Amino acid sequence: PRTYLRADVADAASVVAAIKAGRTLATSGPLAWLRAGDASYGDTLPRAGADAKVRVVVARAPWLALRAVELYAGGKRVWERALERPATIGVPDGTLEDARAAAVALDEEITVTPAPGARSLVLVVRGAPCAGDALGIRDFAPLAISSPLWLAR
Repeated sequence: PRTYLRADVADAASVVAAIKAGRTLATSGPLAWLRAGDASYGDTLPRAGADAKVRVVVARAPWLALRAVELYAGGKRVWERALERPATIGVPDGTLEDARAAAVALDEEITVTPAPGARSLVLVVRGAPCAGDALGIRDFAPLAISSPLWLAR
């Protein structure tokens, strides 16, 4: 697993600040983004009403079989999308642009209604066991979990 972070500059101070601010994604393979306007992980989303409009993007390597993307608000699942992109091992056919397009498993804008009192949105990507031959790991199930996108009161 790795922790990806969102920082403006790749220096020690910026990396530490990004981690402290919670601008991170922990993952064992899938990459996932949750954005609402300019706000993302670690930021606070101003709320004009009960609904939150967010964009969910998930990308993966061809050997990762992803099952579902889930969005949690205040610890309760408020949205889920099944993913049906089977994993393949080997060099993908086509151009580099074809491979880039195939890497995007989901790119969707959604509107969610967090329960009253919910203070955060957290994105989770779950995978199916796969990639044993590619990575030399048996029963590897990819997983990604974002830091919270905070909801203003």
